[in-house]
Amino acid sequence: MYLNDFINAIHSWVVSLHPNEVALLSTSIGAIITLIAAYIAVRTAFKQIARQFEHKIVYEGWQDLQQKLFDFSNALTDYDSVVQWLTYFVTSQDNLLVNGGNKAKHRQEKWQQLIDTYSNLQKAYIAFLRSFENHEVILLPLSKMKKAFIEEYRKRIDDRNQKFMELLFPEMYGQSNNPSPDDAKKEINDYWYQMSEISAFLDDCRVELQNVTVGKVLHKKVPRREPPDKKYKILTTDGFLTEKPTFKELVKKLLKVKGLV
Repeated sequence: MYLNDFINAIHSWVVSLHPNEVALLSTSIGAIITLIAAYIAVRTAFKQIARQFEHKIVYEGWQDLQQKLFDFSNALTDYDSVVQWLTYFVTSQDNLLVNGGNKAKHRQEKWQQLIDTYSNLQKAYIAFLRSFENHEVILLPLSKMKKAFIEEYRKRIDDRNQKFMELLFPEMYGQSNNPSPDDAKKEINDYWYQMSEISAFLDDCRVELQNVTVGKVLHKKVPRREPPDKKYKILTTDGFLTEKPTFKELVKKLLKVKGLV
């Protein structure tokens, strides 16, 4: 009712206007509509530019960190392989066909190879962390993951490396306590195993990195790793996630301990 009255009043007012006033009113309304349309168009354009710029920044950050992660993973694989082959070195170093008749030189060359690959690994690791820092503003959701990874890497590799080198090559550090082949191989296998899990954590980083960057732009998500055994840890944006066994699995484990199954 009120709307009809309002429309009728507007109509009566327009009809009562002089033709010149009607022309002026039409021109004014047209100008206002043009300004509103222009404002909407400019605002939309700025939003699109801002979104494109945001996507560009996200993509460049993802691309850089992805490359550093790839380089770091390759360096870790190289060091991992050198360490793993030390089991053969321990059992073959006394063979003249292997050491070339100069065991001391053979051991020094193997030690130097280990030093060089570890140095390359550390350079790649530092470049990986710097990339994180350079793009920190777009990688804030990964801050907990980064901290957890650094702690695990230091514990599994950095903190053990010097002790490992001194055990395998004591003469290079002014020591003479040569380990038995069995003790040496046990240390090698344990160190190698610790590194192999770091490789798995790096793959977790790759997944989470994609999900918080290009994944949000493309509205897609990469599934997390599913280890065959629930005791293995998975690195996520919230740190390490260890899957808890189900009630059925706990009961089965308890019965097995008591010898009932």
